[in-house]
Amino acid sequence: MNADDARMFVRVASSLSITKAARILDLPKSTVSRRIAELESFFGVQLFERTTRSMRLTEAGHRLLQESRLIIEAHERAYEIVKGNTMEVSGVLRVSASLSVGQYIIAPRLAELRRKYPELTIELNLSNRRVDLVEEGFDLAVRVGYLDDSQVVSIPLMTTESALYASFNYLVANRRIRSLDDLSSHGLWMMSDLSSRQYLELASGSDVRRIKVVSAGELSDFTALAQAARNDAGVALLPRFVAKSKPFNTLVNVLPKWRTERHPINIVAPSRRGISRKARAFIELLKS
Repeated sequence: MNADDARMFVRVASSLSITKAARILDLPKSTVSRRIAELESFFGVQLFERTTRSMRLTEAGHRLLQESRLIIEAHERAYEIVKGNTMEVSGVLRVSASLSVGQYIIAPRLAELRRKYPELTIELNLSNRRVDLVEEGFDLAVRVGYLDDSQVVSIPLMTTESALYASFNYLVANRRIRSLDDLSSHGLWMMSDLSSRQYLELASGSDVRRIKVVSAGELSDFTALAQAARNDAGVALLPRFVAKSKPFNTLVNVLPKWRTERHPINIVAPSRRGISRKARAFIELLKS
């Protein structure tokens, strides 16, 4: 099995569609179908279970998918070593990130990345689920919070904090907020993973306060949360990198001296692999 076979198999396994894979690879559907059949014949196992409407990987297919990714990585590393600095940044870079990080930190840089590295293709998977980098074949992930995984290499990107935001119209029409105690009469819009908390800890310099949470509502997406605040729903707890992004940069920072604990945002890569040239290019662009 050579690197071309590995790339073709990974593409079919990722899309679970020979038609889609053939279109992406710019190959006839019959060619892709024939090469999959040749791989199954070569290994003597069924790699996909097929029905008239769908296909899925067998256990043997899952094992071959992992090995195929290793073949591709080894081929790319060897090529980088031989070509050195004369090689253009190219290939497919698979990146995982949460919805908010992808929308407000990564997506604004994609046009610049494309201009700088036109031969590089980004596959950006946005999900609040923490993926397994090795098992799911990601080159990099951008993660918020402190890491407890010793199996990854971590590169610091930035720190973030959350603060209280509301629309100008809401603040004009409702009781003025002069202190943290005033929040109880307004309620707080929060992410759903925080809504079970009875208290919220906010800091102003060395002064730390725990305030009782009176929930106005909970949402599972920061964009929806910011949109609710922008539409005069009330006070929302938002990361600053969301609140400062268009179209939400008209929101007013309520009690601007108070914020949550700062959390790191890191770029992580599987520790068993060297960081490829294409991954380094992506990291350097995000950090610039």
